[in-house]
Amino acid sequence: MDCGLLVHELCYATVPTDSKNPNWICHACKAVGTEVEVNVPSKVGGCGPKTGTHREVMRQETRPMECALCSVKTGIHAMHPLYDMPGAEGRQLVLPATGVGFKKTEKRLAWVHSLCAQFICSNDGTRGCVYGTYDGGKWEIASDDDSDHVQKYEKGTKVSKMFDAGLFSGEILEYHPTEKLYTVVYEDGDREDLEEDEVEEMLVSRKQSRCSNETLNTDNQSKDDEGLAATEWFVISNDSKHSKIIAESRELKCTICNSIDKRSFRIPVQCSAWNKSEFSEFKKCHKKDKYEKRSQCVTLQCMWDVLVGQLATMQG
Repeated sequence: MDCGLLVHELCYATVPTDSKNPNWICHACKAVGTEVEVNVPSKVGGCGPKTGTHREVMRQETRPMECALCSVKTGIHAMHPLYDMPGAEGRQLVLPATGVGFKKTEKRLAWVHSLCAQFICSNDGTRGCVYGTYDGGKWEIASDDDSDHVQKYEKGTKVSKMFDAGLFSGEILEYHPTEKLYTVVYEDGDREDLEEDEVEEMLVSRKQSRCSNETLNTDNQSKDDEGLAATEWFVISNDSKHSKIIAESRELKCTICNSIDKRSFRIPVQCSAWNKSEFSEFKKCHKKDKYEKRSQCVTLQCMWDVLVGQLATMQG
């Protein structure tokens, strides 16, 4: 099966390459027709000694389109399977049957939009609630204890960054040890606070060294690619810390439909405008003071409904 999906390698949580693979097949298409062993019962954290280790086999009949982390159930999107736990004992989660009569949906294997999972991974409030595994279920969880972190780049270090208006030069103005952020000032006077890895990408000296290489091959790739591994599946964390975060987030009420989403795998997230996890390119698109007090919750489905309605009004 070939769905015709086009993806950026990093957006699809895979290792960047310098060429296209004409035989590449996405996870969702590759899964069609395969049989998958699942835990019974299927739950976050897998099956332990107290619940037994009974398993059954389920078949992926069609290309999956339903995301377990949001309310979108149609369309061709980049997908990853959602598992109950990492490691060799990890098994794909199963969504329960719902509805009755012609509205009934049979139980099915759990899949997620690759970007939904990665957004939850990168959001300050939900980081660690969902995480990726590689090479048969291996995983790495970043430690919260980074008290020994030291300033890596000095004041005055030259940087450059591409914005919609063009390439802007700048330099590091100061370092904030508590937040572990660097303040960068650009030639037009604008400033932004960036994390260390963001600053590293903008270093003028780094870019010059890249440009000095006339060719790029697998033995001489940029340091960005070192240690990267393609994500095979995502997992919902079940440790006490992240279980508490997930439970609390599911108590949030949508300001549009007033619903509270407790009976699903979905994990609501807070707007990331102007916090340190926001993609740096977006920070120039909105004013900081407007987003200093943001606490309202909106479900993805309601947000889609509003946007579609606005688009229809504009076109009408």
